[in-house]
Amino acid sequence: VRSLEPLASQRGLSIGILVASHLPDLHADGRRLTRAIENLLRNAIQHAKSSVEVSAVLSSDCVRFEVRDDGRGLPKQPDFLDYLRRKSSDVRLTETSVHRPVATTMAFMILIVVGIVSFRTLPIDLLPRVEFTQLTVRVDYPNVGPEEVEQIITDPIENVVAGLPNLERVTSRSEEGESRVTLEFARGTNIDEAANDLRAALDTLRDELPIEATTPRVFKLDLDRIEVVSLAVTSTRDLEEVTRLLEDELARRFEQIPGVGAISIRGGVHRQIRVELDRERLRAAGLTALDVEQAVARENVTLPTGTVKSGFDDLYVRTLGEYRSLGEIAQTVVASPDGRPVRVRDLGQVSDSYEDVGYLVEMNGVPAISLGIQKQSGGNTVEVARAARREVERINAERDDLHMTVVVDQSEFINQSIGNVQRSELWGSLLAVFILNLFLRS
Repeated sequence: VRSLEPLASQRGLSIGILVASHLPDLHADGRRLTRAIENLLRNAIQHAKSSVEVSAVLSSDCVRFEVRDDGRGLPKQPDFLDYLRRKSSDVRLTETSVHRPVATTMAFMILIVVGIVSFRTLPIDLLPRVEFTQLTVRVDYPNVGPEEVEQIITDPIENVVAGLPNLERVTSRSEEGESRVTLEFARGTNIDEAANDLRAALDTLRDELPIEATTPRVFKLDLDRIEVVSLAVTSTRDLEEVTRLLEDELARRFEQIPGVGAISIRGGVHRQIRVELDRERLRAAGLTALDVEQAVARENVTLPTGTVKSGFDDLYVRTLGEYRSLGEIAQTVVASPDGRPVRVRDLGQVSDSYEDVGYLVEMNGVPAISLGIQKQSGGNTVEVARAARREVERINAERDDLHMTVVVDQSEFINQSIGNVQRSELWGSLLAVFILNLFLRS
């Protein structure tokens, strides 16, 4: 807007407006420009109290508009001029976009490229990152009933953690061979500091717990610990061999995938040396199962004995006391009452067997082993799952003695959700273009 001039008129007040134009051919686009500015002027004086007439005169380098009414309804000239200048800047932006298509296209292409790159590097997960103010203490005490676990393990833990700062609630669960104590802290508590305080409190309790009980372990409630991919492994080989193969070789291949945090194996079969004692023989010898356990543990050790010099060399010497066969275990002396040694074989039998199966996995009725893959905190669920599927395909192609099947894959639901969002964006864009062309002709 170059000028805003009040002029005398027989019908009240007349305003002449000179609008600068950067159009190459003013007359070719003049009619459309004139119509647009006429609408702009009518919007500026839409609150006029009387009828308003707007007329335009097109010249060689500008357009002159006259706005007439009875002199009562026009806005104040400074406000009117500011409004027109603000709107004319919007018009200039539109003109620049239309008449400089290359620059406009490049600007939008930059935005599109930045958006695509950001989207590809954005971590994708099923749930947002949430930190819960909750900790769990777990202690395993094998082959002990729930009441004993509560008295010996759970109650001391509850007493020692009761004084932790910001602690709001303590719940516990005691079952056969296991104790769980859950601590809930106030909202906003630094869970890392709370975990350090909890470990320090549990350290004071370590000497009071039974030797057979495991060291108290502290767990955080972390959604990233949920398995991203779960595999079922079936094989024609013995499950004990498949278990060792998974633990020693195949699991490491999945651990090397970028973004993988941990691998868990369930349903495996592990070798175990069993010493099955006869109660009547123990009673006749005046011994207990604890005596046999201590004797076996005492003999099954390898101890360092120092060094021996041989010329200029120092030789490391140690006593090899670990068992190498079932016969050595059977020959272990438990006690020598009246100078007569009582051996393990005199009290029971020693056998090479397997651990009790506490987790049973089947795939279509066939015994299998479950292999769970957890991602690192903040990792990309979709990328980890895609890489795990590629590794499964390679293993199945390399080996004919086992087969891996993907049972659970969280990335499938995530990909479906993202696909729905993308389809919604596409249909929304098409509908927006259709509505603009239908109603605005633009």
